[in-house]
Amino acid sequence: MFKVKYFMIPVNDYPRAYDTESLMEAIRAMKEFSAKHGKERRSLLVFKKLNDGGEELAGILTMRDIFKILKRSVECSESTEFFTMSWPSFYKKVLLSDCVSINVMEAIRPLVKVSVSPNESLTRATELMMIHNISILPVEEEGRIVGIVRIMDILDNIEDFF
Repeated sequence: MFKVKYFMIPVNDYPRAYDTESLMEAIRAMKEFSAKHGKERRSLLVFKKLNDGGEELAGILTMRDIFKILKRSVECSESTEFFTMSWPSFYKKVLLSDCVSINVMEAIRPLVKVSVSPNESLTRATELMMIHNISILPVEEEGRIVGIVRIMDILDNIEDFF
């Protein structure tokens, strides 16, 4: 049986931001992570700092979430229908600076409160992703996030299951 621990990405091997940061700071964290580690990630983990000094996962910011914010900002600023909008609309300095200055928590979808342990089966992780319609699942051990498992990593290795 395949276990989650063999497919998960450790939390330290993934870009992160905090819930108090702006969308621009989160985008910068993704870029810096890619430059430093030579790995491009299309999402990052957003954490909330707790009063006791710890932290908890507040959400996952994806490229799709960032694009939705850009799209919504352009739709609000354009007087024409969205389908007639051109790519140059995305590059208006005022528009971009407004949308990337928002708090990162305004851009992410609410966190689905479901996780797996490193020793659970990959079948269970896949089942949870399908039930909750998510593609990234936190891996939790002793009450803290130790990694994530992504559907794309499971699908990349699916031939190994047979």
